[in-house]
Amino acid sequence: MRPLRVRSLAAVALVAASLLVAAPADAASTPSAEVLFDGGNEAYVNGAYRVDYHSFRAPAVIRTKGNTVIAFAEGRVGDNDDYGNIDLIYKTSRDSGKPGTWSGIKAVATGWPDAVGNPTAVFDGQTVYLFFNRMAAGWRSVGDFDSWDDREVWLASSATDVNGLPTGGWTLTEKTDTLKPHKDPSDPLNRKWFNDSIGPGAGIRMTDGTLVIPAKWRNIYKRPGDTDWHYQELTNTDVTKTDEATILQRFRGDLYRNDRARFANAGDPPLLKRLVATGTLDGGFAGYADHLEPGGRVLPDPDCQASTLRFAGSPNRILFLGPHPGGVSRSRTPMRVWMSYDDGVGWPYTRLLGDFPAPQPKGRDGRPNVNGVEGGYSSMLQTADNQVGAAIEWGEQNSSGSDKNMSIIFRRFHPTWIANGRPEPPPG
Repeated sequence: MRPLRVRSLAAVALVAASLLVAAPADAASTPSAEVLFDGGNEAYVNGAYRVDYHSFRAPAVIRTKGNTVIAFAEGRVGDNDDYGNIDLIYKTSRDSGKPGTWSGIKAVATGWPDAVGNPTAVFDGQTVYLFFNRMAAGWRSVGDFDSWDDREVWLASSATDVNGLPTGGWTLTEKTDTLKPHKDPSDPLNRKWFNDSIGPGAGIRMTDGTLVIPAKWRNIYKRPGDTDWHYQELTNTDVTKTDEATILQRFRGDLYRNDRARFANAGDPPLLKRLVATGTLDGGFAGYADHLEPGGRVLPDPDCQASTLRFAGSPNRILFLGPHPGGVSRSRTPMRVWMSYDDGVGWPYTRLLGDFPAPQPKGRDGRPNVNGVEGGYSSMLQTADNQVGAAIEWGEQNSSGSDKNMSIIFRRFHPTWIANGRPEPPPG
């Protein structure tokens, strides 16, 4: 392992101007939205050191102590591409992510020439852990990887103060063989570990205190009292259909993975369905299956990451958020949220997030970019005031390809907004 410490973080004077939609008094029924990271218009500033970001992608949001929320993201410097110079940055809110309460940009890892991404965060009550992948800046495609550990696994960690805010410099440690098996040429599954992916999004803290990070073809976990992290390999023969992963603990106690079906979606016609597996850390997981409700409806997957959330309270609710273009389209817009009351078996209520319009990030002329669209990667949390907090990518449409600025919107809404006036199961 190679321990590193990034430069100490000074107070950030830059507070980016945001376009806000204020939350009314009845926050349980009316959502709010604001621009959290504005691509092409925000920078990280630490004294004389400054990094201007072309785009922000792959959000990961967690709640720490009290009302504090932390939103991590990839800060992409030169363009919106998956390769090149990419930093890990974050903002904090001391008031449950309400509009106008976010800090300026702070840094986890900046100044590396490499690409660092797929942030996946979890909090154990005292320490914030952030897993991510790192790869050489010169690589421009998957074809550049030729070794099982080319796409490295790293862990950043920071203690928190009484308010749940990171206390200063982050400790970064490379995690190697302890978190993924060697690439074995005789492996009948032909796993390609060199194109690894952590999350991205949020890990979970189980009811017994165990921390779990979803990763490609495995769960990374740390039980209370453990001094290091371990991995559980998912060995089902259909595991290679999956890619970027989500995880939650169902109300019945077992674990639920709802993963991107990237390789299965390469077929003709493409699968375009989420793949789901359930199980436990000790007992293993059942094989992945297309998510298919008794009525025949599926959760869509246009070859994109998505997010899940166990929403504590009564009735028991599980949420799924992802793109829903319809048909066989691979578009990542519009975004739709689903709600389940039976631990993810059925999803009776669903609603387009666009039913509550979000503000537009600024265009390159400094005015709202009316041509932008919401859609892509996302991450959800439950706030201290019992709202859903959702960070979602937003892409400008006045450009194309890697030159298009990407931003991140933060939404707040109560699960009853999804039900939209329809009755929910009674409490209890």
